[in-house]
Amino acid sequence: MSLGRRPPISEKLIADLSREFAGQVRERVPLAERTWIRVGGEARLYLTPTDVESLRRMLRRLHEWTVPVLPLGAGANVVVADAGVSTSAVISLVEYMGKIADPVVHGSKVQLQVDGGTRLSSLLDYCRRHGFSGLEFLAGIPGSAGGAAVMNAGAFGRELSDALNRVVTCDVRGEVHSWPRQQLDSGYRCGGVPAGQLVIGLDLRLEPGDPEKIEQQMAEYRRLRRQKQPYGLPSAGSVFKNPPGDFAGRLVDAAGCRGWRCGGAVVSMKHANFITTEPGATAADVFALIDRVREQVRKTFSLELEEEIIRLGDEYPLAWTTEDKEL
Repeated sequence: MSLGRRPPISEKLIADLSREFAGQVRERVPLAERTWIRVGGEARLYLTPTDVESLRRMLRRLHEWTVPVLPLGAGANVVVADAGVSTSAVISLVEYMGKIADPVVHGSKVQLQVDGGTRLSSLLDYCRRHGFSGLEFLAGIPGSAGGAAVMNAGAFGRELSDALNRVVTCDVRGEVHSWPRQQLDSGYRCGGVPAGQLVIGLDLRLEPGDPEKIEQQMAEYRRLRRQKQPYGLPSAGSVFKNPPGDFAGRLVDAAGCRGWRCGGAVVSMKHANFITTEPGATAADVFALIDRVREQVRKTFSLELEEEIIRLGDEYPLAWTTEDKEL
């Protein structure tokens, strides 16, 4: 069954969940406020579990009602449709499940366990203060640890998988799984996390380092991002993945799309693989502009660009679903 054909979430389920998970269930939550591009509609049902056990129970209840689940991290690379999400439950771990465990030091190696909802900015600040090196290249990248694991976030020739020991996930039936790095088929913008798995924890391997040097390296990476990207403007990061041997931004620019606009959505003059939004912009503006740019690149270079952003909404089904065929 397509997510788009599903009925809205029932009032009875919402009432039952509200009683069982007091304070962790909200209705009609604006999602534009929870994404970096600042457009889109609301979530009919928005869940913020406080710990793994409450998350597992939530997922079991949703599975009983065959309600699909859409995970929302820090909203860094997500564009929510203007109609919002009414047929799926949106689950966010960043509000409560963002803890960092005490590190374990083995000589020249540091083992660090973090919750999937940990914001990257908090993780990097922790590493800086404690002198743990290995994640400096993530400085300036918004998002959560779980989202970074799913996307295998990377920059400057490094990827998160380089510092990963294992990923801990929870499936749609509430069962917890542990995935050693060797079992994850990670690659460019793909962490290899199996479909139907929500990342709830990461086990990282880092190295002791000089906090001052770590901060200097992070500051340099942030400077480079501000220099090359529309830093500080609403966006969802890179719109398209880089095709093999080339850069999406170069192709978009060479196709003449730099500065294009649809309504309040604009192809950045600073970096053509970014779309920024102005006050009053809609998700429809963003989607229309993405489609126009992709078509122009296709006509110019006979090349199909693949989106790196995630479209979120009832009409955009994801792999995270309660349907057996996707488990």
